[in-house]
Amino acid sequence: MLTDRIKKIFSKKPFIYEVKGDCYILGQGVCKTCTDHSTIQDYYSYKGSVLNSDAVVSGFERLLGRCEVLASVESEPNINAQDDFLKLNLEEADMESLEDQVDKFEAAHDEWHKNK
Repeated sequence: MLTDRIKKIFSKKPFIYEVKGDCYILGQGVCKTCTDHSTIQDYYSYKGSVLNSDAVVSGFERLLGRCEVLASVESEPNINAQDDFLKLNLEEADMESLEDQVDKFEAAHDEWHKNK
């Protein structure tokens, strides 16, 4: 069953999120493990930063671009990303953590969009 929370994730541009200790690219049409080490390193640097700093806005833009590229690489047009996401069998705590990350993504996206 797709909840509003899951639908919200898949209405966003592809981005990197931490789920159960692993990094995934989640968003419009994609649910896949992120294995690109430099993207993962940049994600953890971005994740620990203060949202309104110029470095974070710049880092966000770089991550957003990388995630869009990674989402399109080797993607299969008939994959149902939301079904793949449901197969992760996330616990409530995992979903809450993911929601917090999506909220931070939205705030960073808004800040980035203002500074474009």
